[in-house]
Amino acid sequence: MADPPAGGPEPPPTNAQRGTAIFTRENFEPSIVPRKRRSPRHGDEITTIARSNPEFANTEDSTGRVTTKEIRQLISSLKEVIAYQTTVIESTKAELLEVKHDQNVLRDQNEKLYDEIRTLRERIETLTPVTEARSWAAVAASGSISSPQSNHQRPEKERDCVRISTQRSFVDPSDNDNTDGNTFGRYLPTDAANTYIRTALLNAPSTQDAQVAGVGTTKTGYVIRFKDP
Repeated sequence: MADPPAGGPEPPPTNAQRGTAIFTRENFEPSIVPRKRRSPRHGDEITTIARSNPEFANTEDSTGRVTTKEIRQLISSLKEVIAYQTTVIESTKAELLEVKHDQNVLRDQNEKLYDEIRTLRERIETLTPVTEARSWAAVAASGSISSPQSNHQRPEKERDCVRISTQRSFVDPSDNDNTDGNTFGRYLPTDAANTYIRTALLNAPSTQDAQVAGVGTTKTGYVIRFKDP
């Protein structure tokens, strides 16, 4: 086959040539340009903090940034709050110390009162010794022993007499009739009382030699008259 004449029409392109002409390497590269991250500015962070905290709400200028003057004002305000709280704490400490001092004073006073009461109790116990209970016979026997001086002297006829106060066993004298006769008390017949008294004096060693002249009754008991020694 002979070559086509020069200057004639070119043959149609093949499929490979068509693809090469239409699709290039640049066509397969991504056309989305990646975005660059923008680092937050320091002023934006302060603005965010200021908006989230009411105390910093008015610390921004027209551009949204916190100024140095506003920070100083805030620091000064915080210092005043701290100074006030410190004053309150110191005042509370002083009050606590005063209360503690008062408690110590009261404790000392209580101890002094306790010592005084104990001293008074010891004095009372010393001045009023406990006396042993004695029977009326022993009291009658000790009638001759020196007794505290009274303001008035007894008459001559009463110097040899001893008065005995007995327990009021019965309200009504007639109740004595219902007893078995072995109870010594008030309102006994004179003979029964005389027998009781003489028997008691004979049973006591210190009064065995006493000579009874007579026994009489009183409102509170009996009176014993002794013979002159």
